[in-house]
Amino acid sequence: MQKSQAYSFEQRRVGNWVPLGLMYAAFYMSRYNLTVTNPVLRDAYHWSKEQFGWIISLSLAVYGISVFFNGPLADRMGGKKAILIGCIGALAANLIFAAGALFKVFSWDHQPWMVLLNYFTIVWAVNMYFQSFGALSVVKVNAAWYHISERGIFAGLFGAMIQFGRILAVPVGGVILACSSWEWVHIIPSIVLAVIGIYTLISVRNTPEELGFPRQDDLLAGEEDKESPSLSYIFKKVFANPTMWFFTGAMMATGLIRHSIEQWAPSYFVNVHNVSTDSKVFLFAFTGQVIIGIFGAYVLGYVSDHYFQSRRGPVTSIAYFMQAVLLVIFALIKPGPWMAAILLMVLYFFLNGCHGLIAGTASMDFGGRKAAATAAGMLDGSQYLVGSITGVGTGWLLDHFGWNAWAWSIVIFAVIAGILMATRWNALPEKAKKKELLECEVCGMELPAKEEKCNGCGTEIKTNVIKRLALAAKANYNTAIFYYVCFYFPAVISGVKLLGELIDPSTKKPDTMAVLVFAFIGILIAISALIRLFKTQRDIEEAGLSEEYGPINMAAKNMSLISLIIGIIVTAYGFYAFML
Repeated sequence: MQKSQAYSFEQRRVGNWVPLGLMYAAFYMSRYNLTVTNPVLRDAYHWSKEQFGWIISLSLAVYGISVFFNGPLADRMGGKKAILIGCIGALAANLIFAAGALFKVFSWDHQPWMVLLNYFTIVWAVNMYFQSFGALSVVKVNAAWYHISERGIFAGLFGAMIQFGRILAVPVGGVILACSSWEWVHIIPSIVLAVIGIYTLISVRNTPEELGFPRQDDLLAGEEDKESPSLSYIFKKVFANPTMWFFTGAMMATGLIRHSIEQWAPSYFVNVHNVSTDSKVFLFAFTGQVIIGIFGAYVLGYVSDHYFQSRRGPVTSIAYFMQAVLLVIFALIKPGPWMAAILLMVLYFFLNGCHGLIAGTASMDFGGRKAAATAAGMLDGSQYLVGSITGVGTGWLLDHFGWNAWAWSIVIFAVIAGILMATRWNALPEKAKKKELLECEVCGMELPAKEEKCNGCGTEIKTNVIKRLALAAKANYNTAIFYYVCFYFPAVISGVKLLGELIDPSTKKPDTMAVLVFAFIGILIAISALIRLFKTQRDIEEAGLSEEYGPINMAAKNMSLISLIIGIIVTAYGFYAFML
């Protein structure tokens, strides 16, 4: 069957965001690896948590300030070039950071602690400067490739790729640390950055028009008709919009919550519960956080697009209040290691969902393709800048008041963010709020532009039916890709474990709980997706649109079936391994 234009576009769009997603995953791997080497470096050089906190605080502050300047730069030079600049810089900085091991080789560790601390602090701050090109470049490119009605789902789809970087940084980084020295936790991400950087250079394009496809995103009010927008347009579009400042306030609160957890949670498990970085509970906690975070971004994005007309305020407001509830529970019950892992995983469901919807999606919505990077810089930068307090500040808090004060110190910020987003309940970019009217060809009655049937004579509005089915088919395809990517990861893990058991029957029983839960939930989701796909297929056939939108929906159906089969196999293996 000849591929339709819609199917060809979707395939090429996947070919565009996959290298970008892998690139930002590599950015995460080369950024959050510091949380793994945190306790090791503190022990090696006899630093307190507050002293090591200077590395965290300065680097987050540098990141937060840098995105404000690099956002307009990326808007003018293009997202592809900007992310490649960040890739090269982060690669070099991680290698130089790893070279700090030379202090040990030459017995320079006897120098005053300030000398070594300054070295690591400055190098990691440089790394975070180049890291700041990552998020805003991704947002810049994808603002042109996704319509506003698709961006909520895209937040989950792209978040799946990004969070794989956290898997590589923390759980995999913990295994690397257990098997070798700490510097390899920084060297290996540099190698990954080099490989994916070449892939990005070859595959990524800034806009669909560069490949001959039509424009996908809305033309926002007042948008300049030139490739490189003026700084006056960028600043007016982003900084003169009151909604952006409410979003910024919520992202500041997100920064305090997110970085307090992400920077110190590994140390919490090591120091409070005395678990090693390659233990079952450690791997379960941080692999589980990533898996649940992926679903959080997808679920909140899906709900925002399908039930709140692409409004981001209602969903994030509710999610912030849920974070506050979970933090209070954590502080009150003082959980054991497994319960702590579960609570932090559920918390991350809502936390990552909010982060994706505001920093990733809302920046595309309100910045548009011309100012998306600046909008992302404003939102992402604010959360990193304020989050920098969690380095020295949280370190000082833990040194003086212990881990019991950890959760209590950030509860209020979840409440504040929930209130701020509640005030933006109906916020939409100007183009999305316009209510255009159309005239019925039969009775002449004026109707809202989205109506599929005339309220007067019942005549079907064919163009709107086609638009609805086109968006449904595209959403189904994106969702199927999401399932396929998510299921691939546990399938590979389970396959490797099973192969190891077959080769060496004496292999110790694997920890399969995270994979088992993930796969079982995935089965239920894949079944619901297939039900929706069959309904869309029937609607497409009834509307006589099988030639144009049949292929893309069929591809989505096949991928969902594959995901379902993989989920069943992985779940069956999980039960088998768990019952051994």
